[in-house]
Amino acid sequence: LQEASPASQLARALSTRAQALLAAGSLSHQAVAQVAEALEASGNDVPAPLAAAFGQLYDQTLTVLGCLASQPPAEPVEELERLGLRVLGARSTSRLLGSLEVSGEAPLLAGLDGVLPGPPKVQCRLQYDLLLNVDVAGKGLSHRAISEPGRLFFSGDAPDEDGASALLAATLRFPRGRDAEFLALCAVIGAVRRAAAEAGADKWSLRGRVRLFVAQTPCLSCIGAAVQLKRLHPALRVAIAFD
Repeated sequence: LQEASPASQLARALSTRAQALLAAGSLSHQAVAQVAEALEASGNDVPAPLAAAFGQLYDQTLTVLGCLASQPPAEPVEELERLGLRVLGARSTSRLLGSLEVSGEAPLLAGLDGVLPGPPKVQCRLQYDLLLNVDVAGKGLSHRAISEPGRLFFSGDAPDEDGASALLAATLRFPRGRDAEFLALCAVIGAVRRAAAEAGADKWSLRGRVRLFVAQTPCLSCIGAAVQLKRLHPALRVAIAFD
């Protein structure tokens, strides 16, 4: 018999240990997701108990994030924090984005990595093409195009003062209000609010397309922020792609 490769032996040991911890109730939700995704990505079978646990977590996550599309964010964000998940693997995140209708095709992300010297920061490129419909008293409706061809945001930077209050970030291991993707989404709202104020709008609405390209798998808080943006502006198409 051919001896199993070191990678296969490691996967088997990981699977066995994870099942034992799961049966003892000692495997965290984040670990369930990480182990299940790692086994699947490496072409190994995911044991039925682990697959069932991860499937349940995925469904719960999708339900909670889906609530952000139809109701104020406070309660769903609290539920998201209680799930004990920070991020899913690349495959499950892609599926999640598709189910929430915020997925986009990933372009070449050359240049996003290694832009800054020193400690690495998560980087996000924002693009948008928007049409702002403004209603000014005594002047009727008018339209204003707002676009951004490509602006980089870095984790840890200060949020847009005019847009930060519109979205609610979750605390997943640490507060996510300065994640690069969250900052980019707040910047969209800030730009639109400033344009509406400059036009003297009493009422306004928004349509168009917002695209985020992220250098790593987005966390669940940032995905939730994108869903919140769509709830605020239903005519927007929001798409997240990641490398």
